[in-house]
Formats: sequence, structure tokens, C-alpha cells
Amino acid sequence: MIIPPYEIDPNTGEFVIDPANGELIPYEPDDQGFDKLRRTWFLKVLVDVCQTPVAKKIVNQNRDTMDTRQVWHELCEHYQNSISSKMRSQELLRWAHTAQLANSNHHGTHQSWITNYTETIRQYQALQTEENKLSDQMCVDFLNNSMRGTTYLKGVLGTYYTAS
Repeated sequence: MIIPPYEIDPNTGEFVIDPANGELIPYEPDDQGFDKLRRTWFLKVLVDVCQTPVAKKIVNQNRDTMDTRQVWHELCEHYQNSISSKMRSQELLRWAHTAQLANSNHHGTHQSWITNYTETIRQYQALQTEENKLSDQMCVDFLNNSMRGTTYLKGVLGTYYTAS
């Protein structure tokens, strides 16, 4: 898990604001030396991995301070709110909602279909904020719908629920 750049209130999960000056309170690690090594390594990873112009700009703006928590925070903010992420998210959800194995041109195994389907759901969930994520039951319902028309798999979910 990547530690956020600011202190978090354990009760609300939101950043803590300093009542004296109204600013967010920066996170202070317990082991400064280890934290510096970790930030140096993670900054190198971010420099190597970030390919888009916006991501490179965010990384380069924080290169001197090596504040990788702030970089990660800004990257997440940008990509969760970007138009392309929203469009990709809608595309993934549309596919997950409408795809059906019986009507597809899928030539692999049923296991590979399910693996691909769950990867699509994982990608969708990664683009969402906590309040916008699909519930586990919705994911199961979408997967069940994708199997509709596959005759020898249609009773699997019912058998699973009966056995539970």
C-alpha cells in the first residue's frame, strides 16, 4: 500500500487539516532513513513507468523533493478525474454488462473467458473511487449474465447457492 502524503483521520478516512493554519498535515514516517530509500526507489520506478505527458509532468515537478506520496496522490487524482479514464471506465462497464459467452466469437476455453471477464472488472474497479465501485454481488450478477445461453454452465450458480 502506498502511504498518502498527508495524515489521515482513522475515523473518517479523510485528510486531517491543521486547525492553526488550515493546511493539511504532512505524513511523518517513523523511520526517516528507510523512508528516504523507499522514496528514492519509487521515484525511479515512476520515472521509468510514467509515459503520458501529464504523468511525466507530475513526476518531474516533484523530482527535487522526491515526495513520491504527493506524486502518487496527484497521479491518482488526475487519472480518476480525466475524461479518457471516464470513457475507458464506461467502455469497460458496458462490455461487462453486455458481453455474453454464447454470442461472442471467443475461441478459448471457458476458463479463459472467465479470467478475461474478471480482469475487465478489476480494471473497471481500479478506475473507480470507493463510492463508485461495483459491489461483489453486482460483479457476480454481471458474470452470471455473461454466461446466459451457455447451456452446460447455466446451473452452476444455482448449484453454488444451493450448496451454500
